[in-house]
Amino acid sequence: MCGICGKLVEGEGAEAAVTEPLLRAMSGRMVHRGPDGEGVLVRHYRDRSIGLGHRRLSIIDLTTKESDLEDIFLMMTQDHEA
Repeated sequence: MCGICGKLVEGEGAEAAVTEPLLRAMSGRMVHRGPDGEGVLVRHYRDRSIGLGHRRLSIIDLTTKESDLEDIFLMMTQDHEA
């Protein structure tokens, strides 16, 4: 089973409250949910900050895939097995 985590902060101090090291630490706490890959994305916009992270567990598709997250106008995290 894969794992996802995230944090959304609005208002003053939002940028300082959502950081890549924080999301990597959150993702690291659930390494048992997915030791085969990790992805983290942090974005700041005006007075809002959002961070998403996920862990990948390979069950069906055992090929090595990058577990990166990208955004254009939309942020999302996914389970590569689906």
